[in-house]
Amino acid sequence: MQKIKKERGITLIALVITAVVLLLISTPIVVRTTKLTETKKYTNFRDDMLKLKENISILYDVNDDISTIGPIYTGNKTFLTTDVKSPNDQEPYYVIDFNKLAEMLKSKYNLELGELKTETDNINLGDTTENSSDNVYIINSKSRAIYYNKGLNYNKQIFYRLNEDFSNVEQTELPESSLRLYENDNEISDGSTLEITLNINEENYKDMLPVITAKNGDAIMYTFKPANDLKIDITKAGVYEKTYRAWEAGKKQVTVTIKVTVQ
Repeated sequence: MQKIKKERGITLIALVITAVVLLLISTPIVVRTTKLTETKKYTNFRDDMLKLKENISILYDVNDDISTIGPIYTGNKTFLTTDVKSPNDQEPYYVIDFNKLAEMLKSKYNLELGELKTETDNINLGDTTENSSDNVYIINSKSRAIYYNKGLNYNKQIFYRLNEDFSNVEQTELPESSLRLYENDNEISDGSTLEITLNINEENYKDMLPVITAKNGDAIMYTFKPANDLKIDITKAGVYEKTYRAWEAGKKQVTVTIKVTVQ
């Protein structure tokens, strides 16, 4: 009778044991990698929030109208639950337009906003500025609280803002500006309103409007020309008004309002 030759090889039991061991070894690595990715995203999210708060406080005084920061947010607000939003929030909310914010900082103060670098599946966090997008940073017009409307998953929680105690938020107090305002060559006080009255069909009415300059010492930092900015229809009665703002890095704004009445 012919003997059956024994084959040496890996048995099914050995394969199962090997697979289990490999699974036990690899699972902590996968979990650890996922945790590191989540931590990085949250760190970037936190850095973005802090950078936005810092730069917005430089560009806008605490009582300033921030409507120039971006379009009014018209998207979903269901994430603004009682435990998320500031109790001081009031409508409207504005989308933070990063391009506009960065340009204002760069052109006026030679500062850089920097890249907002938190990554999602497709694009950078808050990269879009459409007013109904679900992937934007928004800011409340009154409380100045900043939110990320999509939310960020981290440590089994969803973060829409930084963890802040809104009941004890200190107002940012910026130092007085060294800029001075002048109507032609006459100094005017910060926050003043210049009222000009024109008659209907006044000839050369633009020559009657002032030129406003903001100076730091003898250096002219800004020049405002209401004759060019105010779209006055001199053929009929009306009121035209515009507030001009001059900025200095890290200091309060200085403002002057021009009010033109055609009668």
